[in-house]
Amino acid sequence: MDVARVEGWVVLTQTCDIVNFAEGRDLVAVAPLVKAKLGLMQAVAKGTTPAAAQLENSPGENLVVDLTKLCAVQKKALAGMRRAIGFNSDETRCTFAQTLESVRPLRISRRPGLMDP
Repeated sequence: MDVARVEGWVVLTQTCDIVNFAEGRDLVAVAPLVKAKLGLMQAVAKGTTPAAAQLENSPGENLVVDLTKLCAVQKKALAGMRRAIGFNSDETRCTFAQTLESVRPLRISRRPGLMDP
């Protein structure tokens, strides 16, 4: 992954798992927010690809969450990032979470958030 091309990060870990500190549980799952070509944007809009998902409140045009590049970062890495709201409603948040079902066994959030670098 070319980190220079990452427009932001989407946190996939459940909020309760982020705020509760337990020994050995200091990592959160994130995925990069990247520019997508027209074909991928169309596939995401139709729901025909498990490779990417779209945020309702995307911070830019043609940005998708790249679900092929999931990674884990320490919780403290989130402290220096600005939080933005990725979704306006529980309905759109749940639709996004359903898209994430293909990326199990990571425990994913029904209330994911968007983090900017």
